Amino acid sequence: MEWPSAATGISWISLSKEPRRRELRRSQAYREQAEALSHTGSFGWNLSSGELVCSDEAFRILEDA
Repeated sequence: MEWPSAATGISWISLSKEPRRRELRRSQAYREQAEALSHTGSFGWNLSSGELVCSDEAFRILEDA
């Protein structure tokens, strides 16, 4: 039995992640469309770091307030 080289292993790992990346991008696009249609936004707040992350629609809503 021959072991794959490190480069082959790295290529396989990056290829196996691509379907998950596509699914994540598709899911994000659906969320963005739903937020725009319903005029709702989403945000996340990391209390320990203070980081606040808002969706584009949340920013639009806050700009209009």
